[in-house]
Amino acid sequence: MEYSNVNNSNKKMGLVVGELIIGLFMIFDIYLFMTKVELAPRLLAGGSFVLLLGLFIFGLKKINNIEK
Repeated sequence: MEYSNVNNSNKKMGLVVGELIIGLFMIFDIYLFMTKVELAPRLLAGGSFVLLLGLFIFGLKKINNIEK
């Protein structure tokens, strides 16, 4: 019984670390989008932000679904 609680805690911690990494990438994408660079990097930053936002939302839902 105790062993399964440890596994759920480890899963949750791994997802939280992953969410932090995705969040950092999203902050960098916003910074890159706001700077005065060429059009292509700004489009790539905008597209990757949208995809990372989808991953971020999916990860938050996954964290909430793990049993406490």
